[in-house]
Amino acid sequence: LEKYPDLHPLTPEGEIAERILRKLRSQGTRLPLVVASAEEGAFRVSVAYWVGGGKVEAVSTYDDLERCLQAWDGSVPDLRLWREAHERGLQEARNEVAVRREQVERRWQEGLRRQVEAARYRLERELLRLLCAVDGRRDPNMVWHELMREAGERARWLQEAAQRLGYPYRWTAEQVSEARQWVQAQPVQRQETLRLGSSLQAALQDPRWKSRQPAQASEAITAAGD
Repeated sequence: LEKYPDLHPLTPEGEIAERILRKLRSQGTRLPLVVASAEEGAFRVSVAYWVGGGKVEAVSTYDDLERCLQAWDGSVPDLRLWREAHERGLQEARNEVAVRREQVERRWQEGLRRQVEAARYRLERELLRLLCAVDGRRDPNMVWHELMREAGERARWLQEAAQRLGYPYRWTAEQVSEARQWVQAQPVQRQETLRLGSSLQAALQDPRWKSRQPAQASEAITAAGD
């Protein structure tokens, strides 16, 4: 199509197919060209078959259609074969719609999973930095446990983090070491800000956590289409 801009693809919903159907309708109410469609939300698939010569054959390209038209003698197709073609096309279209929706859903779910993983990683990092800023010498889980028993907003944020990540959390020795070094490299004012927990609060409010809501995701998939 890029090489020949005057060419147009043949699709069941396209203008070329519509013009051909209008031409064929003048020959009778039951046409040899059978187009069956299936639709679900934004997903739509059409399948074309030609009924003639005592058989049913798929029409996938313009060459297929032109060949069938050239061979057609103008007779009305057999009713049994016409119904068979329509049912076959309808089933094929429905199957293709289901396949496309499943493909989009898998890609969508993978994207949502990555969003949640990114939000979780951020929460893990900010929580560990906070705990190391409060007391960089002791086990972070011990510090976490003590801070959750205090009053105030920070304790509530720490409790919420425990609900999302699980307590105690299994940080590796390398993660703890890196967090301690990072905190020590920060200015005193920045370390004090870390202790207050604002970075932890921001990680808990990360909009990517909303990707965990399956109902909204399913609705979005249906609306997205292909």
